[in-house]
Amino acid sequence: MLRLYEWLHEKFPQYIDCRPIYVEQSIREAGFEIKYKEEVKLFGLPGEIVIGIKRDIQ
Repeated sequence: MLRLYEWLHEKFPQYIDCRPIYVEQSIREAGFEIKYKEEVKLFGLPGEIVIGIKRDIQ
């Protein structure tokens, strides 16, 4: 389903205008430590629920 979605986005960006967001990677790059992660499906498309905690800055 993900490949189909990406193909549709490439061919019809005016109608399929959202792209995958890699939540866990983005949260880590923002300086958070991942405390919980759950993979979910929404209409057959993969998604993530991610909880992060900001690392202490010393």
